Amino acid sequence: MFGIAGIKGGAHADFIAIRADGPLFPLPEGLSTAEGAAFFFGGLTAMDFLINKARLAAGERLLVNGATGAVGSAALQMAKHLGAGATAICSEANHPLARQLGAEATHDYRNGSPKGQFDVVMDVIGTLGWSEAKPLLAQGGRLLLVTAGLWPMLGAFLRPSRAGRRLIAGTSTEAKDQMAKLIGLYEAGAYRPVVSQILPFDHLAEAHRIAETFHKPGNLVVEI
Repeated sequence: MFGIAGIKGGAHADFIAIRADGPLFPLPEGLSTAEGAAFFFGGLTAMDFLINKARLAAGERLLVNGATGAVGSAALQMAKHLGAGATAICSEANHPLARQLGAEATHDYRNGSPKGQFDVVMDVIGTLGWSEAKPLLAQGGRLLLVTAGLWPMLGAFLRPSRAGRRLIAGTSTEAKDQMAKLIGLYEAGAYRPVVSQILPFDHLAEAHRIAETFHKPGNLVVEI
């Protein structure tokens, strides 16, 4: 079985009790236990923003800022499955991974903004914002504020339509029907979590150190 207990920011624990009718599913065939542990975290967020909120369509152009982390790596795969063309902003060292996951083009974040206009800009790491994203958005485009501070999020809720473009913010749902939908994407070959490292439970401090660099590819899993 595998599932998600919610992002509550609590202390680490060896065990957790979950209701039998709670957010649990049988581990799909072909997934390792480490992939199962990483499955829902980035995948649910990417699916909710790209598919549920932005309704990314075939033929559209997607720009993912922070394209090879847990959320970005899932977004690139889903974009390819939907028939959208994706450009990945990430460190040069992660460009091969981005292309492997489905990016048609890559851009090093240290070289400023990429050229061109996009139908959807997905700001995973929160470094673009409306002012920097506006020139990148085509008319009718959508800016997805996956990570944002309080004021940008409030601004997106209060004034979502700007200059013929739309701002989308909010948190992602962890509802059981959405978990089932993500499993369906895996079964359709549209998504598989990227696990870059597996660390033992007594290396939690190191796991946090790596995660807080914001440069880890995919997911980092701690194994008990």
